[in-house]
Amino acid sequence: MWLPIALFAYLCLAFVTLLDKFVLSKTEMKPAAFVFYSTALALPALFILPFFALPIFGFEWLAVAGCGLGYTFGLWAMFRAFKTSEVSHVGPFIGAVIPCFLAFFGFWLLGEKLSQQQWLAAGLLVIGSLVVAFEKSRRHNGLHRGLLWAIFSGFSFAIFHLSAKYLYTILGFANGALWLASAVGLCGVLILLLPKVRADVAEFWRGRGQGGSRNFGWVALGKILALVGVGLVQYAVALGSVTLVNALAGVQFALVVILVALFSRFSPKFLREDYGRWEKVQEAAAVVIIAVALAMLV
Repeated sequence: MWLPIALFAYLCLAFVTLLDKFVLSKTEMKPAAFVFYSTALALPALFILPFFALPIFGFEWLAVAGCGLGYTFGLWAMFRAFKTSEVSHVGPFIGAVIPCFLAFFGFWLLGEKLSQQQWLAAGLLVIGSLVVAFEKSRRHNGLHRGLLWAIFSGFSFAIFHLSAKYLYTILGFANGALWLASAVGLCGVLILLLPKVRADVAEFWRGRGQGGSRNFGWVALGKILALVGVGLVQYAVALGSVTLVNALAGVQFALVVILVALFSRFSPKFLREDYGRWEKVQEAAAVVIIAVALAMLV
């Protein structure tokens, strides 16, 4: 049951990745504004939390904090990584880093156990993501400093997913998701306490940044799709393995590769990336590896 839910979620998130790249290429959105608009849709959870959520105690509070802070810092670091490289390279690298952290922490903290075939499939998904991540272009050749932001982003998102899995185990999916969304929304409110953040958010809203208001519709569409995608990923995590579900992010970036190629060919004004002969072979190989891994999970 968790597999088709996760696959549809990553299809949504593949489009989110493209929309984020489009917005970042057309505007001068600041990191804090990007984080705020990515967390703002979770704000309503704060208002319904007192009426519907079960009370939490002890380590559950730590898990809630891990959800909010992990998601917020993960988005911020991802923004910085996207600014330094092509989304079709750094995105898969983040997708590969997350399950690596989860495989270690999930085993030691959550006692999660996978079969030999599942470990092999997860490993192939990570390898496929890393193959796509290796960049050879005019901007970068191989690994580069921008990937440090991607590693930090992957670590932060791993903390988010581990904390979420713990909440679902203790509280059930509905209550755990409500606390998770409230934590993310609260972080969005708290960053507005900083004057510089308020100025950056207001600047993008008014369109003083390059293309700000003209592209606000794309931002809104991206964040709605992100809400759907992240929500479905969390539901899949609640039903299945947190490591396997996040390893399937390789599918997301295989879809990104295909979609970027299609947009570059048929709608270059929306999104364009130039592929050399090596990159075509590299990314085709990654898609095949990910497809084999996916077949092992079906």
